Amino acid sequence: MLYHFENFWIKMPGFKETVLNAWNEENPHTEPLHRLNFKLQTTASRLKEWSRNLLSETKLQLHMALDVILQLDKAQENRVLAPDELELRKKLKQ
Repeated sequence: MLYHFENFWIKMPGFKETVLNAWNEENPHTEPLHRLNFKLQTTASRLKEWSRNLLSETKLQLHMALDVILQLDKAQENRVLAPDELELRKKLKQ
């Protein structure tokens, strides 16, 4: 199984819980090296699933932010944006 770990994951919500749950899954092995291998493979698999969902949610949030920015840009063509609108646009662009 090919596995690629991203350093920024450790700062994302749900990372620690995913690792803890995977690490604590019931292990059918008794040999220490087999137990460790099982834990590492299980953790990698769970993180792969978790990251897939994370990226999907992030893409959705990005598209939503871009849509709001577009709506604010369109509104700005016809009127001056309120201070709250300007602040929201600034935050979304970041």
